Amino acid sequence: MTTGATTRGNRGTTPALCLVYSGGGGPTLSRESAERVTDGVAMEQRAILVVEDTAPIAEIIETVLNDIPAYQATAVSNGADALAFVAEVRVDLVLLDVNLPGLDGFAVHDLLRARQDTANVPILFMTAGVHDEEFARRAVRGYIKKPFDLDDLLLRVASALAGGGGAVRDGRLRPRGG
Repeated sequence: MTTGATTRGNRGTTPALCLVYSGGGGPTLSRESAERVTDGVAMEQRAILVVEDTAPIAEIIETVLNDIPAYQATAVSNGADALAFVAEVRVDLVLLDVNLPGLDGFAVHDLLRARQDTANVPILFMTAGVHDEEFARRAVRGYIKKPFDLDDLLLRVASALAGGGGAVRDGRLRPRGG
């Protein structure tokens, strides 16, 4: 089963990233890609929340991010779960689908921005649609268009996380206030 993610270019005859969700062990990230993505990013682990309601896409993103030693990703499938998660755990980045059941991505974005403890957490939207007016109204500087290239996703994640301290200490997510 293919997903909404693709990769750009090959290294020899081997793709840099797995493209197809097989249902088995899931996608893997090559060591070369992991080193390239983490180059310039502090090696303290960074907590990433993936908010995506399409399970295969969420699993691929979560697995690929967790294959990089600098990242610890957690996926949830709706806005309410995302808000509950950030109420309990500090995160360094939110990857946020626009079309979610219940609260859509824009509502989640607005609620995160309204909270003092999450107002400055970077948010990268992921969408298959065109939402230029909504993005402009919220001063969104960029988003990831579906279907997306995993290499591009990883570079955008690394860019969004450049600088700042991580929300993971000793391999464990830090709770709020910790």
